[in-house]
Amino acid sequence: MEGLEHKPIPVVFLIDVSGSMSGLGIQQVNINLKEYIDALKIDPETKDAVQLSIVTFSDSGDTVLNFQPIANVVAPNLTTKSSTNLARGLSEVMKVVQAKADFIKSKCKRPLLVFMSDGNATCPEKDWRAELDRMNNDFIMKRAVRVALGAGNEIKDSTLEAFKLNNETDVAVRIGTMRDLGEFFKYIRTITKELSAGKQPSKPIGTAAAGSVVLITSK
Repeated sequence: MEGLEHKPIPVVFLIDVSGSMSGLGIQQVNINLKEYIDALKIDPETKDAVQLSIVTFSDSGDTVLNFQPIANVVAPNLTTKSSTNLARGLSEVMKVVQAKADFIKSKCKRPLLVFMSDGNATCPEKDWRAELDRMNNDFIMKRAVRVALGAGNEIKDSTLEAFKLNNETDVAVRIGTMRDLGEFFKYIRTITKELSAGKQPSKPIGTAAAGSVVLITSK
């Protein structure tokens, strides 16, 4: 059991960088992502316990960071493109995970997947749902703790809820505006620490009916 506690947790971000994220949206993502990374790098509970990957999606799915120890990570400066091809983003996540499958299975704890978007996919729904089904059937990713974030009111609840596979651990959340993104990242930092310590992840504090999307607001 002692060896298990020293296994790192893979954290995978899947971030929408479509045109609708331009301006304040991508600025807030970059600011809060950097704060998250910097906090994990100095926290004794996480500085040696997190392997970070960042995948973005717009016209294509792109790997920005590929399973790097958090201590070595320099926060990226993400930029926006145009469309919202969620299918390609999900496909890219699976490509990154499968390339490291042996390492994850033998050396890591269960992953944390964080999905962030402010709008609905521009690719056909059947395409991204097919990629999500592939993820749901993958040995590694079906065990992942998943958090799906919708920013604003454009993205459908059903899209966010589709990411939930395990109701005990997975959550779908929404923020009213990108100015509330800091509260979301505080929650992600909390559950990253919990998972790295082998604990059950907390549920977000917000307002929601049972089984629905939780609204997180700034205090």
